Amino acid sequence: NIEYFNEKTLHEFLQHGRNNKSGILQRFVAPHGGGRHNSQIRAIWTPKLCILERRRTKQHLHDKRFALYERAITFDGPDVHSVSVPLRGTVLAGRVENICNEIVRHIADVAAENTHESSKENAFLGVARMVVNFKVDGNGKTWILWTNSIRLKSVAADSGTKLTESDTHSSMQATSSQPLNIETVVRLPSSTKLTQAPNHNANTKLDNKLSFATCPSCNNHDANPHFQPVPYKTIIQHFEKTLEMLEQRDESHPSKVWPPEDRFIKAAGSVGFGSLPLQLTRDRDTNPKRKYSEETHAIPPVIRQIHPKLRAKGYAMYRKDPLFLLKTCNV
Repeated sequence: NIEYFNEKTLHEFLQHGRNNKSGILQRFVAPHGGGRHNSQIRAIWTPKLCILERRRTKQHLHDKRFALYERAITFDGPDVHSVSVPLRGTVLAGRVENICNEIVRHIADVAAENTHESSKENAFLGVARMVVNFKVDGNGKTWILWTNSIRLKSVAADSGTKLTESDTHSSMQATSSQPLNIETVVRLPSSTKLTQAPNHNANTKLDNKLSFATCPSCNNHDANPHFQPVPYKTIIQHFEKTLEMLEQRDESHPSKVWPPEDRFIKAAGSVGFGSLPLQLTRDRDTNPKRKYSEETHAIPPVIRQIHPKLRAKGYAMYRKDPLFLLKTCNV
């Protein structure tokens, strides 16, 4: 995962947010072109060809109507937040290709040296293909950010040529023949929230952290964007249909078995009863003498979770109210 920090969030991360994580803390390089838009260059290198692509953020790097990530992400985020722009001229393209060649030569030199020291075999590993991300700063200097994919080949140390398939190890053959992964392996954390809409309220604090909530239907903890509004009418119909199914068999009748067995809940879509065990525990704590409260068989657990003070008599009245049935809750 990749994370972007401002001064405040960097301080918080260094003080409290690492949690034994391992990674690389990389200084942000101010982009070329006056620093108005963040941009990156991706190079797909092979011995015969070097293909370059540049992406630039749609949003101004200092436009605080947008949160930090919308102003910074390029290849590391959804394409909708950036645009592809051409690399004009041959100077920059030639410089990037030369850097790729230097990377390949450096890896070959280090691999050959280590191979000679640790093995008697007259072969070492070299780069067959790779994908590297670059950035150009305001002074025109080119920086290496990271590599997404590297495919290796076995090379004869005496001649510098690629060994034949019969001379190479089978696992190395498989690695060398695999296509490059041009999809970025550096991704945003799953907890990152992105939006394309600008914020015009100066009092609103912008951040990219997702808020989480517990679903009243399945009782799972999940990010808010995964929740969908469902009308009370649908929740009530689902609950009543499930009760009808349970009442058809004596061994599953709600008056004898409650909460329903897992197989019946699965048959009902595995939803609607996630908060029921907690409600039963609360009922027993409130009135230990009663096995079941009046509300537990009358009110759908989802609605009871949202309105914990609602009683059976009140629900019977609301059950016929069109405005109540049109209300929604997020599940």
